[in-house]
Amino acid sequence: MAEVLFPKRQRCKGCGKGLGLRPQDPVLLGLYCAPRCAGMANPAFRAEDAPRECTTTREGKKVFKRRYRCEDEIPHRLSEDPSMSS
Repeated sequence: MAEVLFPKRQRCKGCGKGLGLRPQDPVLLGLYCAPRCAGMANPAFRAEDAPRECTTTREGKKVFKRRYRCEDEIPHRLSEDPSMSS
């Protein structure tokens, strides 16, 4: 059976805390509230230290790519673009 993912999932699969309670709260893999719960390494805090697939160049500066917690948060103009992969 398939896992229920955020935003339908309301609790972290690892610790049971609330999932995505505030807009700035991370949601990892649609199941977890923190890297520790997901079994991942802590993310980089500076774009210069992050892997290149996590960064992009905007206005001549290296910055993090925008992150969306679920498909519902992706702007309509981006989700309808056939050149974007899911």
